Amino acid sequence: MQGTFRIPTLLSTTTCTGATTFAITSGIDSTYDEYIFLLTDIHPANDGANIQWNVSDDTSSHSYDLQKHSAAWDAENDEGAGDGAVDTAGQTDLTNDTGVQILAYSLGNDADQSCAGVLQIYRPADTTYYKRYTSTINLMQSGNEAETIWVSGHIMTTAAVTAIQFSSHSGNIDSGKIRMFGIS
Repeated sequence: MQGTFRIPTLLSTTTCTGATTFAITSGIDSTYDEYIFLLTDIHPANDGANIQWNVSDDTSSHSYDLQKHSAAWDAENDEGAGDGAVDTAGQTDLTNDTGVQILAYSLGNDADQSCAGVLQIYRPADTTYYKRYTSTINLMQSGNEAETIWVSGHIMTTAAVTAIQFSSHSGNIDSGKIRMFGIS
């Protein structure tokens, strides 16, 4: 079976330093079918922070209030060689909610604690259907648990999504990068 390998095109790099929110307000349009946001070494200022995102279909004020519906699950293992577990991550589930979608929760701020992973949004410029998204984030929680969180959901609008905002729910993001790629 032959397949087509699609090469991602790097569209922007956002360096996260000393702010609570980071927005990408240009470059999300009909040029690409999928947008990938690669998060690298996102390190919060405060212990126990959640790293999260929201989207806007508003090209001027960027209200970041679109309804989302999602389900999440996680796998974790304690740094002290405790028992691992796989479970639903109910605190990140959304049910027709305009609030933020959590990518990583209870993130630690020690030197060995940060998060990294991928958020992918499919066909954000489509004006017929809801937009699908998935994410896979690996992190070290403040309680010294290594964890991977998977989220799958949809943005409940037929309007084109034009902007995305990443944020910390508690304090600044001290360091890290968010790279946006397009795939056609």
